[in-house]
Amino acid sequence: MTVISLYLTCKAKKIDTNRILLFCVLTLSMIWFVYYNWVIVAVGFMTAAIYFWLRKRAKLSSVFLGLGAAAKLIPLVLLPVFMQQGRGGARRFQIAGITLGVFWPSISHSWSAISTAGCGAIPIPP
Repeated sequence: MTVISLYLTCKAKKIDTNRILLFCVLTLSMIWFVYYNWVIVAVGFMTAAIYFWLRKRAKLSSVFLGLGAAAKLIPLVLLPVFMQQGRGGARRFQIAGITLGVFWPSISHSWSAISTAGCGAIPIPP
């Protein structure tokens, strides 16, 4: 998904796309990165958010930004940038609301799992 979003973004900005396959997909480090580290999911959603932001589709971009933040917290770095680019106060709060609305179920589920595990839910043997 990351490579597809990167390809579409390069096409939208009229940047040469011939080297994406060579430098991004076929390198051994990229293959190992996809296997070993799951940050690639968040990066894929983040590049999709950037692509839809460049296409002036702020709501869909906010959804992908929220999905990326649900995978890892790294994409939340783009939230202030997207909010600053939004025209008008209501538009800024709409972008933040959609992003955090998509992101909130994952954080609330994680917090409930952490809080129940820390309250003596696991018996300690004598």
